[in-house]
Amino acid sequence: MAWLSERRRLLWATLRAGHAETANGAREFLAQALTRLPVGHQIGLVPADTGFFVTVFLHGLEAWDLPYIIVARLTPLVRQVVIRWIPEADWRPVARGIVIADRMATWPA
Repeated sequence: MAWLSERRRLLWATLRAGHAETANGAREFLAQALTRLPVGHQIGLVPADTGFFVTVFLHGLEAWDLPYIIVARLTPLVRQVVIRWIPEADWRPVARGIVIADRMATWPA
């Protein structure tokens, strides 16, 4: 589902099989939602969880120049990618065991 948050109105929704991967078709879904965006509206932020931390979706967000935030558990694989692309000095602690980094960069292919 895609929502217009300022009015809490549904913008676009689809149904899919219950066994589908989280990010399966996410880029296409977002493309469809963007075509339905009312004139004069713009995307303030695309929030997503770890299920959308996949290259094809990230590339779509970057291609459309959309601001986004993706929350991901720091698994060994995610840690390896993050450490490679975000310098340690960019991380800020916000609570016990939680650090954040804001990085303006394109993701590797």
